[in-house]
Amino acid sequence: MDINIWKRLKKSGSYKRKVQKTYQQMISVPSTRFTSSQERSVEDGEGSGRNNNFQDISPGVSSGVSVQNKVLPTTSDLDSDDDEEYICDNSDSEQEDEDDCYSTYEENNKLRSNLSKWAVEHNIPHVALNSLLKILNIKLKNILPNDARTLLQTNKANVDIICSAPGEYWHNGLKKCLKNIVEELSVPPDKISLKINIDGLPVFKSSKYQFWPILCSVSEIPLPPFVVGIYAGDGKPKDLDTFLGPFVTEMQQLQEGLKITDKSQREKIIHVKLGAFICDSPARAMIKGVSNFNSKHGCLKCTVVGEYSHKSNTVTFPQFNCPKRNDQDFRKKKYGQHHKLDSPLLKLNIDMIEDFPVSDSLHLIDLGLMKRLLIGWRDGNFGIYLTKWSASDIAKVDNFLNDCEMPTEIHRSVRSLDILKHWKGSEFRSFLYYLSLVILKEVLKEEAYTHFMHFFCAITICSIEKHFKFLQIAEEMLAHFTEQFKRIYGKDYVTSNIHNLSHLVDEVKKFGTLQNFNAYEFENKLQHLKHMVRHGKKPLRQIARRIIERDLVELNSLTTENNKCPVIKKNVLCLNSFILSKKKQDKWFLTNDNHLVEFISFYIKNNSQTQEQDIEIRGFVVQQTQDAFEKPLKSSFLNIYQCDNDELHRNREADIFKISIIKCKMVSILYGRKMFFIPLLHTL
Repeated sequence: MDINIWKRLKKSGSYKRKVQKTYQQMISVPSTRFTSSQERSVEDGEGSGRNNNFQDISPGVSSGVSVQNKVLPTTSDLDSDDDEEYICDNSDSEQEDEDDCYSTYEENNKLRSNLSKWAVEHNIPHVALNSLLKILNIKLKNILPNDARTLLQTNKANVDIICSAPGEYWHNGLKKCLKNIVEELSVPPDKISLKINIDGLPVFKSSKYQFWPILCSVSEIPLPPFVVGIYAGDGKPKDLDTFLGPFVTEMQQLQEGLKITDKSQREKIIHVKLGAFICDSPARAMIKGVSNFNSKHGCLKCTVVGEYSHKSNTVTFPQFNCPKRNDQDFRKKKYGQHHKLDSPLLKLNIDMIEDFPVSDSLHLIDLGLMKRLLIGWRDGNFGIYLTKWSASDIAKVDNFLNDCEMPTEIHRSVRSLDILKHWKGSEFRSFLYYLSLVILKEVLKEEAYTHFMHFFCAITICSIEKHFKFLQIAEEMLAHFTEQFKRIYGKDYVTSNIHNLSHLVDEVKKFGTLQNFNAYEFENKLQHLKHMVRHGKKPLRQIARRIIERDLVELNSLTTENNKCPVIKKNVLCLNSFILSKKKQDKWFLTNDNHLVEFISFYIKNNSQTQEQDIEIRGFVVQQTQDAFEKPLKSSFLNIYQCDNDELHRNREADIFKISIIKCKMVSILYGRKMFFIPLLHTL
């Protein structure tokens, strides 16, 4: 047994009970043998003083005499065949006690592990956890520690704060975190690609104090991002060498590979590649040491020079198809006013142009362009008022949004337009992909609607890998959208977000779908970090200790095993990335033959060949499907359909479908007498 397990085992209650039971056996069996030898010496008349003394202590001991209400065996009994049986029975009892003891220890250890995991997942303060432990220890003695710091293994010595004027910096470690994660995998990958995010996080509402975390995500491992380091201070870090220096040093070491020891105790070197820096526009400019996004030389991808507009009070970029920047010229500082200072990232073997994508869908599309369009349509604050919505149009959109029911996989419903400034990025995302094509046709003029559909189709193509055969068409659509934007909305509103659409398709060709390099997972992590701060005293040390506690718990529960699908739960069929049920928002799917099917039920069928159970689906095929739009291309090319709602329930017979023929789940949107069907993005 491992010495560490033994140290914990000997403190458990089960071990103490076992020791007490063994002690009772020791004071009974050996004394019996001593008494038997005394009997023989008395019978032979050769008693000694020692025996007499023992006789004084235990008077009247003879064969068959009971001691402490127990009849003890004599020497003849021990020498008989029953002795072997007696010893054997005792050994079996001890073995059972050891098994029971170890089983109890495992259960106690599991209880401690589950309790620490619960405390970390729900961000339970130490004060509350101490109170809970005090209550539990009244009933469960010697199982749980008395202090939360012992349960969570909080180690203050691991928090090493570095002064980084005007703030301070804590480095968690890139190499350490990667090694801990990869070594827990049953089959470590041969190479990994890293995505880095750097962004500001305001901590308190009443001060300028901010966190600037360096977050890292591994593309090949489906885990939340982990923290490499955090800068804390009033405003953004001014000394990039202190802020990025430890990260750059470790990344240089990892260029030779990450040395790990897998679960079979074999050493392995994993190739580590720095894939992309996924940041918003201000953070990208800061870490690269270049002009900000709203300056005249602010484009990171091409050499376009912006123009200041006094009408919109911003820098506009009305020109397109300008010469592209490249890594070699950037390192030689050939771009004049675009350069501000030397970044520590220049020491790394990366492309300073291509590895900094500007097409992060969260900031560029959802919180960028889609938000700007909705505000402009609602308030009419574009230069040309042809697209301003009337009060009846706004009411029509609000009623539509309130009536829409999204599938279970979309956790946040889209709220009304009067709180548009409070919408989250996922709400703009849902509106763009699933709702815009339905309702905008009713509230926009035909020219503006067709112009928007160029944008919608291009973004849909870039979001689904199966549509990549249309990437060239998507590039032409975005070029048309950016050029016509000047005519429909005014050239004074062609901001950096509009201009960056011209670089979107090139980055999709390099990194894959838009979902592969957006900042959603990093933004979720930032909110978790903010909630770790309990009070205003030394917030950086607080968050550092919480991160250490969380890393320990997450590593203990890390697993790469996927849940076996399909799974049936309460009349709901759970597949790999979506569910099907009788609810009206969860009952539609598309087959590989592009047949639209309404889910009715499922049943389990025994397969005589494989001796396994197969799940089959009963459903109605929708016959009268049509294209939802025909410009700029037919919607059926993007698996988008519409049908008359009255035709859905006429002259239908149920068909049987196997799970393997399901292509994707469909989002159903009812408007008037029409039902629209759009593929659920992540299922196609």
